[in-house]
Amino acid sequence: RQGPGGNAAASGEAARVFQLWKKIIIAFIPAAAIGVFIEDILEKYLFNTLSVSVALIAGAFLMLYAEKRGKGGKTETVSGISVKQALAVGFFQCLSMWPGMSRSASTIAGGLFAGLSRTMAAEFSFFLGVPTIISASLYKLCKTGFVISSGQWAVLATGTAVSFVTALLVIGFFMDYLKKKGLLPFAVYRIVLGAVILLFFGF
Repeated sequence: RQGPGGNAAASGEAARVFQLWKKIIIAFIPAAAIGVFIEDILEKYLFNTLSVSVALIAGAFLMLYAEKRGKGGKTETVSGISVKQALAVGFFQCLSMWPGMSRSASTIAGGLFAGLSRTMAAEFSFFLGVPTIISASLYKLCKTGFVISSGQWAVLATGTAVSFVTALLVIGFFMDYLKKKGLLPFAVYRIVLGAVILLFFGF
């Protein structure tokens, strides 16, 4: 039988999970609302090599600026995240609609500007990706009228499962690395990749 202490712990964990997903849904709203209206514009003007390479480099400088000038470090727990902070991260996620900007880079930077610690910003970004990616995939399927073969369904299901398991395996390492090294290595990688794409493919 579970004692009073166990019940209290379970209740506290349930409350933490509820608070996390409530704030995740709040953060999800801006991109969901805006994306529906500007998707066609983005596909027409930003889906090209030059745009992607510029976004990679711009995202790198955004990360560096967020880490240097942001208010990161004050909010360490889910319960400490306010509605205002969740919305701020949500609006930063809208930047990821620019191909090459990266959803994680945008939301982690937004979290730092909003006052979340590095670890909390990365954790919040990770969980925010769940409803964002699922809803974006469903929206695309709806637009195509769910015209997809059984083989494509199998590939989609396999890719989703592998991506989810891989994310679970590397998230602990990523959090620990982020605490120690910060965003600089990721920013350098993005700048180098953006420059390579720009030099070899953009021109």
